[in-house]
Amino acid sequence: MSDPTQPLSEMPGLAVRPMGGLRRAGRLLLRPTTTLVTLIGGMDLDLTQAVVPPGGARITKVSLVGGVSVVTGRDVRVDVGGFTLIGGRDVERLPDVPPGAPVLRIRAWGVVGGVRVRVAA
Repeated sequence: MSDPTQPLSEMPGLAVRPMGGLRRAGRLLLRPTTTLVTLIGGMDLDLTQAVVPPGGARITKVSLVGGVSVVTGRDVRVDVGGFTLIGGRDVERLPDVPPGAPVLRIRAWGVVGGVRVRVAA
């Protein structure tokens, strides 16, 4: 469960790392746009306690090798796009997301790496 007294940690707007990825969990404040640029490395995000801006958020990963793994809350709509030469998409969606739910846009660009999105139970 989320502890409302725990301070929010803000996602970076831009993270550039030649090797290594980005891993975040806990009470996060998502920016409208977050971009990770890396040669080798992906994203591992647990956004179940994240605060998504009312206008939504866009998370972009650009790398040669590296995928994206995201866990979201039940009240967020997810839109996945981008291109990887080798790698697939495994996106879990719920049919009962509230009509006014914020949208999380995930864009993954790279040569090798997939996208996996799960909804927290």
